[in-house]
Amino acid sequence: MSPRIIDLSEPGVRLPDPVAIDANVVVARLLTARVRQHPLNATRATDFFERIVSDGQQAILTPTAYGEVLHASIRLQYEQELRLNRQAITARFGRRITSWTELYKRDPSIARHHEEALELLRQTLGGNNVAIATPAQLGPISSGRPYDEKLVRLVGRDGLDTNDALIFMEASRLGITAIVTMDRDMERARPDFDVYTWV
Repeated sequence: MSPRIIDLSEPGVRLPDPVAIDANVVVARLLTARVRQHPLNATRATDFFERIVSDGQQAILTPTAYGEVLHASIRLQYEQELRLNRQAITARFGRRITSWTELYKRDPSIARHHEEALELLRQTLGGNNVAIATPAQLGPISSGRPYDEKLVRLVGRDGLDTNDALIFMEASRLGITAIVTMDRDMERARPDFDVYTWV
C-alpha cells in the first residue's frame, strides 16, 4: 500500500497543520539564486511559502531536513568559491582542486566564513513560517523498535535513502503525518503518510 499523494498544483488543496517540509523545497526557495535547477521548482516553492505565510500556517523542518538545508548552503558556497577562484586555489594548494568536497577537506575557512550566511538562512526560515524541530522535541518511536533497527527497516521496506527515511521517522516522532516535497522518492513513504507534491 502506498501513501496518499496530493497534487499541490490542483486548486483548493488544503495543507494539514502541522506539515513537515522537505529540504528540497527550502533549497528551491531560499537558495534559488545559487542553485541550478528547473525554474518551475523555484516558482512552486515560492508559491508554497507565500501560501503558508498568508494562511498563518507553520511548516516543520525536521532535524535531518535542517541539516540537509545547511549542507546545501555550505556545498553551494564551496562550489561558488571553486568556480570563481579556481586559479588562486590551484596556486595556493600547488595542485588543481577538482571538487567542492576536496576543497572543503583542505580549507575549512570557507565554511567558517559562511557562518553569518547560515545564521541569516536560519532567521529567514523563521520569517517564512518554518519551525526547526530539535532532537529534544522528538517523541519515542511508536513501534518501540530501537532507532538503528527502525532506520534499517524504513530503508529496506520503503526503498528510501537514509536521510529520507530519517525525515519520515522524525516527522512521525513529532506527530506529523504529512510532508511537502519535490522529491519523487518520497512517494515511496509509508502508507500512513500523506505526500504533498507537484505532480
